[in-house]
Amino acid sequence: MFCRMIEHQGEIPVDIPLHSEGRFVLHAHKDKQGSHLDLRIEQKDYLLGWRIDDTELRSELWGTEKLPHNLSWLDVEKLEGVKHIGDYRWFSQGDGNGYLNLRMKDNQQCTYRVERWGGFSIRFQRALWKSMRKWQISPSQVLSLIEDGITAREYAIRRICGLGKFLEGENFDASQWEKVMSRCSLNEIYTNLRKWENRLERQNPPQRFSQPEKVDETWAEKTNLRTNHDLLNLVRGQEKHKQ
Repeated sequence: MFCRMIEHQGEIPVDIPLHSEGRFVLHAHKDKQGSHLDLRIEQKDYLLGWRIDDTELRSELWGTEKLPHNLSWLDVEKLEGVKHIGDYRWFSQGDGNGYLNLRMKDNQQCTYRVERWGGFSIRFQRALWKSMRKWQISPSQVLSLIEDGITAREYAIRRICGLGKFLEGENFDASQWEKVMSRCSLNEIYTNLRKWENRLERQNPPQRFSQPEKVDETWAEKTNLRTNHDLLNLVRGQEKHKQ
């Protein structure tokens, strides 16, 4: 289960009740997935916590919920990589959502609004995995391909709207086209784009930037005259030789 923690400024809403409070520990850790933070909060006889995908407390954090741990993790004298210890207060909104206030031993404190997210369904993950296998895409390429696809869609839609305004003027409703195209696949968008581009070419056929010039062929005429003259002289010379 994933969660997003966003730093909250100001007071916690009064209609959100206090759920639990106690000690917490934040320590740096490293595993096969890389460096991260483990944030653990004390419950009655166990610890709840999150694996934070970062190395420092920032204004926005992402994490995954950890299984309950033994209270011995609060024994900081035996724990390596401790970054902060102190007290916490958890204000619950239910379903794992709420506000987490951390008060460090050095009198610093910060409050995070915690939003729990169940993640992708197994059906979606299976479809994603099949597409990655089909197109031979690595996990590191997925994000950039999503951004490329969004950029290509936006460019094609803007192109359609630009052509529509040029060809139809005030009669073209760009907002409606943007709304309709936003629900279409990229192939459908490009199909419509080609229709508008073909219409533009029919109404405004492309002009050549250069026109062919007439080639000066007088050199050929001079060459032919000189050749004929040489042949005539050759024939006359042969006739005199015979005589």
